[in-house]
Amino acid sequence: MTTQNPSPPRPKSTGSLVGGIALGLLIATMGTIFVFALVRGYGRANETREWSEVPMTVTRSEVLEEQIGMSPTEYKPIIEYAFNYQGNPATGTGIKRTDGFTKHKSKAQRVVDRYPVGSQDTCWVNPQNPGQTVLKHNTKAVLYTVWFPGLFVIAGLGIAVGSIRGHFRD
Repeated sequence: MTTQNPSPPRPKSTGSLVGGIALGLLIATMGTIFVFALVRGYGRANETREWSEVPMTVTRSEVLEEQIGMSPTEYKPIIEYAFNYQGNPATGTGIKRTDGFTKHKSKAQRVVDRYPVGSQDTCWVNPQNPGQTVLKHNTKAVLYTVWFPGLFVIAGLGIAVGSIRGHFRD
């Protein structure tokens, strides 16, 4: 009976170490960027809830249509309202923290229907910048999805650490 000597261990490639670390850190960095964006969005949505609540009256309510070149027509609800803030008359146009166009006229029309001219409601005024107002708060639900990009952070760090451990394991 002959016994064979086991072959000597192959030298470990520095390229695989660097590649594994780079891939892991890239995935972790991308996950971190998305985690940061979601947490920032939550903070911005939460911030308007601290603003001053003020009664207002709608003075203009219409859907703006815009088409640039050959692009599809886009729609934006335009709501203007009057209010008094700290004894001074003022006007506002903010609906949410970020207002924008939509490709769906019905979506813009629903907002306009919610705020007809002459109706009274509430707006929130930024005490540090009274020119900044909103009618509706953004959702805080973005925080509930932070776990998903968090998985990429954990997985990326796992890949990097696994590459290091695998390279130096005997």
